[in-house]
Amino acid sequence: MDRAVFAARVTEAISREPLINIRREEVALIDENQITVIATGPLTSDVLSQDIGRICATNLGDTSTRTGAPAPHSLFFYDSISPIVEADSIDMGKVYLAARYDKGSADYINCPMTKEDYDCFYDELLAAQSVEARDWEKLNYFESCLPIEEIARRGRDTLRFGPMNRSG
Repeated sequence: MDRAVFAARVTEAISREPLINIRREEVALIDENQITVIATGPLTSDVLSQDIGRICATNLGDTSTRTGAPAPHSLFFYDSISPIVEADSIDMGKVYLAARYDKGSADYINCPMTKEDYDCFYDELLAAQSVEARDWEKLNYFESCLPIEEIARRGRDTLRFGPMNRSG
């Protein structure tokens, strides 16, 4: 998938929607009297993080601090960092396109592997350099959305029964 094209198309579709009000500015306080979608991440300002914490504490009854905001361990940001493969590095003669769960359009490039191919892939995956966590990042992975190398560390065959399973 071309991430830039995808992002541009999503932005365009959202921008055309008359019921969505887009604000391209820093938001410090959330208006609880209107429906709000908050798209933020680990670089969120402290003031917005505190307001998100205040709302969570109010709605979840988590008053673990004197301010009513949740304890620092209560809020986490998850990012879907996917391995990136350059399209021109794929030998299209060795792969096939298919739909996920055999439903919809054939948007997935499937790369069949022999046992030797898989063993080489697995060994290289575990030996590959990973992005190191920064001091401010807490790696509390969401179990259903683990990075592929984390799944692989659970055992040589784990990938074969998870994300690399032909039926999944």
